[in-house]
Amino acid sequence: MRNTCLYFATAATLFQSGLAENIFLIAPDEQSTGTPIAVVWIVGEHYNASQYSSIATAFQEEAAKEGFKAWVAVPNFTFTAPNPAQIDSHVKDAMETISWAGFTGENWFLAGHSLGGVMTQHFLRENANLETPAPFKGQILMSSVLLRNTRSIQQDGSTKFFYPTPTLTIGGTKDGLMRITRIAESYYHQVENITPIQEDMFPISVLEGVSHSDFASGVPPTYVQHHDLLSNVGQETAHAMVGDVITKFVKDVLATGKSTTDAFSAAAMRPFIDAMIQEGSYIMKPPCNNDDMINPTVPYCLKGSPWIQEMAIPLLIGQLQNELISVINEDNFHPAEEVHPYHHPELEGTCPLDGTTACEIKHFSVTQNAYNHLSEFDTGRQDISAYEMRVKMKSSQIIHQSAGEADASFEALDL
Repeated sequence: MRNTCLYFATAATLFQSGLAENIFLIAPDEQSTGTPIAVVWIVGEHYNASQYSSIATAFQEEAAKEGFKAWVAVPNFTFTAPNPAQIDSHVKDAMETISWAGFTGENWFLAGHSLGGVMTQHFLRENANLETPAPFKGQILMSSVLLRNTRSIQQDGSTKFFYPTPTLTIGGTKDGLMRITRIAESYYHQVENITPIQEDMFPISVLEGVSHSDFASGVPPTYVQHHDLLSNVGQETAHAMVGDVITKFVKDVLATGKSTTDAFSAAAMRPFIDAMIQEGSYIMKPPCNNDDMINPTVPYCLKGSPWIQEMAIPLLIGQLQNELISVINEDNFHPAEEVHPYHHPELEGTCPLDGTTACEIKHFSVTQNAYNHLSEFDTGRQDISAYEMRVKMKSSQIIHQSAGEADASFEALDL
């Protein structure tokens, strides 16, 4: 399929807006047929619009196979940095350029790479009722995610997004800036834990072997060169992969207003989700941290860490002399340093050493997960797992003594 790539930078445009340096347009061949669609594509930080020619063309070609005639416009920004001050005018200038080039339909989509995806979210939230020429029907985030401030946990424990636009999130497993773990966080909230009324509104697509720089062409910015991971597939293959998943999303949204997450992406996310569940990750839900020692079991907050609850006591105490005696731990999230109210580990029950029937001792532990504060900026590059789990437990000596081992030694068991 032939297309036309042009730069638009008229004196009138520059004078009137003071913002739009130029717009890189990829228009379909005049003889092309199909359902008209248009994509405004926002660049990543320190990327030039022309660096998206290959990936946008790959999308255009994949779209043509599915019966779409696609226009793509990529605006440049001052100092090659998408920003809130310019995003509104640049998106609208790109839309005008696409319309001038012959697009007359209503199937508008907005795409963003890296920081560009943050700016597209800003635009859509600020212009939810945009009427000229038409509202955007979908958003595509590449190496970018729906920010944490767009969602909240409901009373039933599900995640609800305060966001109006169906959004496809695309992440590469070799992305060194938008780490796959941050994509897994998005998967949990957008797919696994999503409120039923928003099901399939925010699908995730995981691309095996794709890096951050694979979402564009040419020499990446210096920061990306220093922090990205090495691609396993190369840009040409990556661009075809991206074109394919965007086309599927566009086709689904135009047909039903939503799109499903593919099976490969769901399987790729599973180990990360399981790890977050075992940790009791605060990125899923906040810790309950009630004034009472024992947190409630409710859907909208986390009672404690499943891993600490299941594994900490066996690792601490080792083997009890009487194998009929078991210690059942119940973990509770509370700040470890908090003194008012003061939460400390507790034991309930004792068992005789010479007992001949099963006997159970209950232990209550206190855990606080500690996270990298830089993760609060939600850039996607920082680790999201706890770097430390601060746990309060009774000593191994005391637990052994509760199991009837009166001569249990602190020096032997706890030092």
